[in-house]
Amino acid sequence: NMYVATDVFTFKIESIMIIMVMALIGGLIPLKKSSDRLLSLGNCFSGGIFLATGIVHILPESVEGFHGTEGLFFTNPYMLFVMGILFPFFIEKVMFSGTHSHALFIGNEDNSSRSSFATYFMLLMLSVHSFIEGIALGVQQSVNNTTTLLIAILAHKFFAALALGVSLVKAKLDRRTIIKNIIFFACTTPVGIIIGLLFLSQVLSHVESHFSSAIEAFASGTFVYVALVEVILEEFNHVHHNVDLDNSNHHEHEEEVGKYHKLQLFMAVIAGLVIMNYVFQWHGHNHEVEMPAHSHDH
Repeated sequence: NMYVATDVFTFKIESIMIIMVMALIGGLIPLKKSSDRLLSLGNCFSGGIFLATGIVHILPESVEGFHGTEGLFFTNPYMLFVMGILFPFFIEKVMFSGTHSHALFIGNEDNSSRSSFATYFMLLMLSVHSFIEGIALGVQQSVNNTTTLLIAILAHKFFAALALGVSLVKAKLDRRTIIKNIIFFACTTPVGIIIGLLFLSQVLSHVESHFSSAIEAFASGTFVYVALVEVILEEFNHVHHNVDLDNSNHHEHEEEVGKYHKLQLFMAVIAGLVIMNYVFQWHGHNHEVEMPAHSHDH
């Protein structure tokens, strides 16, 4: 038994390394020089990823964590999900509404401050989610369970880092800031794993299950808001800026190009959804791991 325990421990330490490397690779790919068009497509792709992550992956897990003990407001995952949508909406459209009411006319100054708010908010939420996942991995008792969770985390950690990298580049932050943020994000899951390892007590997992389910439900709502409003809508609203202005006399031509570009952006969103769907399908429900009592048909 002692041997098994050390085995799991070693495996978790290896997991930390693998997860960090994976997140760094994903997050730093978007730093390569690329065209605005490619970045726009990448951004819409990341929008699809965030959307799927929020609704298909995190929300159901959160609901499961409540085991039917839902109450009102803060003890109801769906209510928390809605609050998660409305909170960034409130911050942006009510609190900061004065600052970029003229964003369209002024150009980039306001826009970048606005999109960097969204990006940092996204970074925060993704980090919380990764941290909680790290704890879940750290608390596992067997190599088998740990492996299942590791595969689950790796798959979407890579894509989340990729999506985050694109958002950071789009927010026109400087290289050093971007790299710092990606390194921070890469460390969130490992820190969670270490904390999970240190507190292997059942006490933690009991408290953690309810508390983290509540946070996850809220986070899933913010993912949906940011994906739709900040990422996808922003890209669609800026389509006409990206079309070549040489042919401004051919107005119809410009409309056509704009429409074609929008179709491409939409397909990028769909691609994000499809890929994440396979990622979640492929690792099944990692909550079977923690609670064998629940059996899921996929």
